[in-house]
Amino acid sequence: DSATGHWFGMVAGGENRHLLRRSFGNTLNNTPVAANLGNISGMMSYTHTIYTFSEGGNWYSLVGNSDLNTIIRLNFGSSLANIPTATDLGNIGNLDEPVGFYPILDKGIWYLFVANKQDNSLSSLNFGT
Repeated sequence: DSATGHWFGMVAGGENRHLLRRSFGNTLNNTPVAANLGNISGMMSYTHTIYTFSEGGNWYSLVGNSDLNTIIRLNFGSSLANIPTATDLGNIGNLDEPVGFYPILDKGIWYLFVANKQDNSLSSLNFGT
């Protein structure tokens, strides 16, 4: 996180329906301090996978909700130390119990491949630029 100079790890809480942030301070050699950020906007339902990234000076996480077959986007603003806001992206790409994300940035276009547990399928999502 360039805003704070600290390292963070994000953990999707599974059936506990929460987001856990681990702060390592300025080096990964530190023992992290955990903070339970709770169920962001009440949108987390058996969160199974999370992908956190920075774009345009802001930090985001995409979180898969296995129970609801949806994806939510968390917006942390300029620092992962902030409490995020959540947007429900819904069931995009015919999701069926999403359990893994595989993002690719190709020629300025973001793609997200999502592994679906229930029907053993792969959803391909195009987020554009």
